[in-house]
Amino acid sequence: MSFGEDNPTFEELMEVVQRQQEVIEIFEQQMEASREECLKIAEESEKKSEIIKLMETSEILLKSEIESLRNEKEEATDQKAKKKREESREDDELETVEVLRMKCKEMTYKLEKQKTQQTSLEVEIETQKKNNEFIRTEIEEERRRHIEEKKRLTENLDSLEKEMYQKCEELQKNLSKTQIQLAEIKTELEVKEHREKQLERLYEDVMTEINETRKEKSAVMVRCSSMTAENAELKAKVQQLRARLPRNDHDIEDMNKLLGDQSHLISALREETKLLARKLEIDSRDYRLSALLNIIQLLILFHVYLQFEPIENESVSETINFVFLVHLGVSSAMIFLAFWNKVITPNMIGFSLYSFTGSLSLYFISDQYLKEEVILKNWSILLSMCGFCSLTTCWWSVYKEKFCNLW
Repeated sequence: MSFGEDNPTFEELMEVVQRQQEVIEIFEQQMEASREECLKIAEESEKKSEIIKLMETSEILLKSEIESLRNEKEEATDQKAKKKREESREDDELETVEVLRMKCKEMTYKLEKQKTQQTSLEVEIETQKKNNEFIRTEIEEERRRHIEEKKRLTENLDSLEKEMYQKCEELQKNLSKTQIQLAEIKTELEVKEHREKQLERLYEDVMTEINETRKEKSAVMVRCSSMTAENAELKAKVQQLRARLPRNDHDIEDMNKLLGDQSHLISALREETKLLARKLEIDSRDYRLSALLNIIQLLILFHVYLQFEPIENESVSETINFVFLVHLGVSSAMIFLAFWNKVITPNMIGFSLYSFTGSLSLYFISDQYLKEEVILKNWSILLSMCGFCSLTTCWWSVYKEKFCNLW
């Protein structure tokens, strides 16, 4: 159900609340996913750090092996030099030239073999160095990527947390606003229901008064018909009495005078009853018209008061609210007096005049201070027309006899 053109419905407010809860759940799921990603990245970083430690240990071992190989090579060269010296001494002393040649060939062969081994070891060392440098570069890149990924994830996590907190605050504010709007709508609904009940009661009272006036009108018509019947009976009796009366001239003149006086009295009573019936009909019509105008004015005031929004100028807003409340009181008093007296009285003329002047003052206030409020001007013009019509009907119903007599 809707509570106005500008106010949202209860179903729309509930849908907004449900959507806000769904958004909160989505943000919570995103936070959990980001936390899981952070945990995975931390585990991967730990694994990478372990791999880096293993590579560093392997590099240290390779360096130690290279140093040991160098030491062994130096020892081998020293031993070879010592052996050469000793062999040269022995050859000089014992061996012949051919034996020395054979030994030289063997020594050269061994030397070449050691050179090839040395070159192969140097090549392996170079490859190990290159591999170590490549592994170091990869490790550095992995560290840098890990640091950048960690920074990015921390920044994303911080931004997501900030957004989530902001969204939560906005959702809390929206929830509080929706709750306040729901409370205001409930109060407005209760006020409207109470006013509708009052209007229904007033309508029932008006209908009962109209039914009573109709009953009175029917009773007057029945009385008029009975009086006409009695008049006809009296005429018949007069004719009978004229037939029975003696032919004395003096008595006949007295009887004619008496009959003339009675006929004049009967005609006067008949005219008076007609005037009373006509007056009752006119008064009931004026009463219905005045009550209808007052009810319309009261409904317009209720509608304008409900559609009226506060203005920045507090004094103007207070004066317009005061004029609204005074109009409501005046219209209620006019309806009460109309129901109580069942005729138009001078008090109702005063109330109508006051309502008319109040409507004009409302129009001038809206024209002077609220030039953009065209709807308020139109309603004030309509109220002024209703007050003017009510004033003219009340004035005519009270003073029409005096004007007719003067005319």
